Amino acid sequence: MKNSRVKVIFILGILLFDFAIAKAQTFSSISTPENIVGERTISVVTDACPTSGDSGVYLYYSNNEQEIGSATCPMAKAKCEEIGNGRMKCTVILPHTNTKYLTGKLNGHIPEFFEGMSPNAEDQNARKLNSHSTVYYQFERANGSNDVERTNVASFKMPRRLRIVNLGDSYSCGEGAPSVSGSKWINSNTHRSKKGGQRLAIKKFINENPGVAVSWKDIGNSGSTTTLGMYSPWHGQDGQIDIVNDWMDQYKMGKIDAVVLAIGGNDVGFAPLIAATLNPIETNPRLDTDFPERFAAELVELKLGYENLDQTFDNDFKADHVFIMEYPDLSRNDQAQFCNPTIDPFDCLSIIDIQANEADYSFAYHEIITPLNNTIEESAAELGWTYMDGTMDLSRRNGVCNCEESYFNTLSQSRQEQGDYQGAYHPNRDGQRRVIKPIVYEHLAESFTRANRAATGAKEAGPKLPEFLVNKQLKLSKQAKLHGLKIASNSKAEVLKQEAKLNALGKKSEQAGKQKPKQSAKPKKPSQTSKPSAKPRQMPKVRPKVSGMPDPRMRKPKKPQKL
Repeated sequence: MKNSRVKVIFILGILLFDFAIAKAQTFSSISTPENIVGERTISVVTDACPTSGDSGVYLYYSNNEQEIGSATCPMAKAKCEEIGNGRMKCTVILPHTNTKYLTGKLNGHIPEFFEGMSPNAEDQNARKLNSHSTVYYQFERANGSNDVERTNVASFKMPRRLRIVNLGDSYSCGEGAPSVSGSKWINSNTHRSKKGGQRLAIKKFINENPGVAVSWKDIGNSGSTTTLGMYSPWHGQDGQIDIVNDWMDQYKMGKIDAVVLAIGGNDVGFAPLIAATLNPIETNPRLDTDFPERFAAELVELKLGYENLDQTFDNDFKADHVFIMEYPDLSRNDQAQFCNPTIDPFDCLSIIDIQANEADYSFAYHEIITPLNNTIEESAAELGWTYMDGTMDLSRRNGVCNCEESYFNTLSQSRQEQGDYQGAYHPNRDGQRRVIKPIVYEHLAESFTRANRAATGAKEAGPKLPEFLVNKQLKLSKQAKLHGLKIASNSKAEVLKQEAKLNALGKKSEQAGKQKPKQSAKPKKPSQTSKPSAKPRQMPKVRPKVSGMPDPRMRKPKKPQKL
């Protein structure tokens, strides 16, 4: 009898234990957005259940732990999908302070924003959450009104928003692509457009990655150089660097995550040179024998302008990522051959446009566009920026002479579309949407989405390094082992500092290896013809932070033309 009672108790114990285990396994794999900049998605894996009516998975969330589960607590219905084996993954995108949510799409492709409280379906008592605040949460699984299970209350720190700024010249602000209806420009002085490719790319990133909270600033200014318009006022707008610094101060931002940049063309007179090459009224640089030498000198100066900007991005913005765009190719027809518009003089080109010939377009490509892009790419590699190539390839069959599907404005089209000639030889609305937008979006998505970080093995503490820095890091790691050092960083600035340190150590080792053993106790006097060792080139000093004033040590900029 006693043994039978023990057996019953033992069996009941096993059943209760199994029941407890089953309950505990109802929920598993809870994922929070902790330590990933911009992330605001929380998910849980649970047993499958109906998701209609009163059934489904819900999330209670609040900055106040005591509020969890109460009638006033914010509650969102999770979006669930089957993952097999009778399980489903349920996710909720948390509301984030100052983040705009999307209601749909305008004209089929441009996101339409509104100041909504929450991106979640059937959200009750919605409440936006602040960056870095502690968020308490509890998942609830309801399979009908009588079968409700909940997780324990847990917490995490809400990551801050991803911060993006779009800076630069006319190729950054959308010159050549004014709005069709209403006001042509967001800012009529700077010719900043709603149709600008970079702006559309950032909006697409927000639209297709709702789990990432983003703060962004679009302040490109047509005609800007690496100095004028960047460090000093231009077209009635303060210097772009000062605008970003003020924005950072206003919202107490410690850094900018991504600088999207198109700049440099005005430093070398890109727009006037293209116009002079393709416009017979101007003096054609193709006929100027001194042009190659002068242009090469301008490109050298441009690299110094990039170096100075890099110091500002590092010191003022603490920027991990700088994405700089190449200039697209406007010189080809639909067969990817250089334009020769005299073949069809009365199609889409004006009398002035058809005066340029194949040699002029070839010159524009080989002697102006390509050297400029080569300089941008070289500077990007040296400074640790990401060179956004691909615009040349995407525009190669859609130059100004492709009248069926051109991605660029001619002189007459610029006059017709925006009432002036400033948009000539710039991407039109199709060019912005089909060339600039996809290239910029691709780089943002590659660097700042969770899926891509997981695929590349990047640390969750921040965005992954650009590809060229990953390769550089691998190379440096091999060198570091020789000096007993370790290279492990997810910061562009740190990798470059480590590279400089290793280079210095390598030079010391090389010099030590070249030293000959002493032949006598008396040192030899140096030869009278010996040259002093060359001093290393010094980087430009940091610009003094005086609002609206360019660095006096920078070269005086030429009066720029609008690009």
